[in-house]
Order: sequence, then C-alpha cells, then structure tokens
Amino acid sequence: MVGLTDDVWIKSKLDEAINDAEKTRKGVMDDYEADFTLGIVFILSYITNCNKKEMDGRLKLLIENIKNVDYDLMAYCFPNHFLHNDKGYYYPGVVFITRVA
Repeated sequence: MVGLTDDVWIKSKLDEAINDAEKTRKGVMDDYEADFTLGIVFILSYITNCNKKEMDGRLKLLIENIKNVDYDLMAYCFPNHFLHNDKGYYYPGVVFITRVA
C-alpha cells in the first residue's frame, strides 16, 4: 500500500503518465495538430478501518502532499458516504491530477 503522504510516488505516476502521453502523441497523432499533451492520474485512496477524525487527518495529508507535486490541475471528491468492503477497507474518494507536457 502506498502511503497517503507519499508525494514522491504521486510525482512518479504523473511523470509516467506524461511520458506515456508523449509516446502516444508521437506515434499515433502524427497526422493531427495538437497544442499540448496532458499527463493524467487518478488516485483512488483506500484506508483501513479508523475513526472519522483520523480519516479526515489522513485525507488532509493526502491533499497537502499532492500540492507538493508540480501539477496544472487538481480536482478531488470525497463524499460524505464512503464505499467500503468486508475486509475493512474504506475508499473515501478520488483525486484527479494533470500536468501539461
């Protein structure tokens, strides 16, 4: 499990997405005009069973650490009702980050 505070992992995934987008554009989009390429990453975090205060703190750490990553756009959604499974994992929301290459 990647820690919610691991901004190095988040940055590496965004860099990987940009590299993939550049390869796709160069190989597939040669006949089309494009102004820019976007690297896009969706982060679906999961947290083991904990109380609401602890979960809120972990989510704030996630957002703060994403802010340490060089990005052009970030959006996130953490609804009041979390999805969960029978193994004790909670899926509190999703983060979308993108960077122009």
